[in-house]
Amino acid sequence: ATSGQVWLETERKIPYEKVSKFIEFGSAYFKAAQKSLPCIEFVFKNDQGRKVYAKFRSIEQKLFTSGVSSPGGTDTLYLTEAIDYEKNYLIITEGEIDALTLKAAGFNAVSMPTGANVKWVGYNKEKLERFKHVLIWFDTDSKGDTVAEKLKAAPPALTRNFSYVVAKKVEAIAPGCKDANDVMKKFGPVELKKILAECFEKYRPDYIIKPSTLLPSLIRVRDNTYSNRIGIDEPRLDEVMSLPAGYAGITTGIPGHGKSTFLSWYAYRRADKYGM
Repeated sequence: ATSGQVWLETERKIPYEKVSKFIEFGSAYFKAAQKSLPCIEFVFKNDQGRKVYAKFRSIEQKLFTSGVSSPGGTDTLYLTEAIDYEKNYLIITEGEIDALTLKAAGFNAVSMPTGANVKWVGYNKEKLERFKHVLIWFDTDSKGDTVAEKLKAAPPALTRNFSYVVAKKVEAIAPGCKDANDVMKKFGPVELKKILAECFEKYRPDYIIKPSTLLPSLIRVRDNTYSNRIGIDEPRLDEVMSLPAGYAGITTGIPGHGKSTFLSWYAYRRADKYGM
């Protein structure tokens, strides 16, 4: 085994034989170190399996660099060529090592190409729409917070099937872990599966109001403000629908489901009772 394979299996707990076709080992020049270092190369491929981009991570230090990109390469999800469209979910991690961790554990997973730049969401729109659930597992650190904020600000039409990892829930199951690989290294696959089952939630923007929060004020308006409201002597209906003089009401619903019939009946009852 090469030093890279040993590093992957001992330091990262990822079986090399399960991910070998998605990575390469070699060396690359890292500007921060001002020299070439042994590294792992994450090979980005398109749907046809053609290499379009590469990212390099030093094995000795946590340093990164990248290769030349083909058109669309920097918006291509890592492990695109291995996406299983028979599944009803797709997990998207912030880092390549985390995607490899999940892939080796048998999950349908990819990673973001560039977390800070969320153009990849629109670029991969058609792919992502094919899944009922897209689970976004960003790192639970300051960088991950930045990625989360940008994703949650993306157009809702692009992210309506997204759910996001809840950091507090991850911490409760796997204390001290900020990503999927941390969980695998420290706690193993059982906890990893538990996090995927329990720690993702839909994001609800602050401007979305739940109907239940309006109920107290609506009841107050109904009972106090419209004290002169008039019913038709149908107690159950009068409780929820009584019309005060001088106000207009709107009846809405699915076409062909009885709005006009109901309003004709209601108008007849008011005319019969009040001569209106």
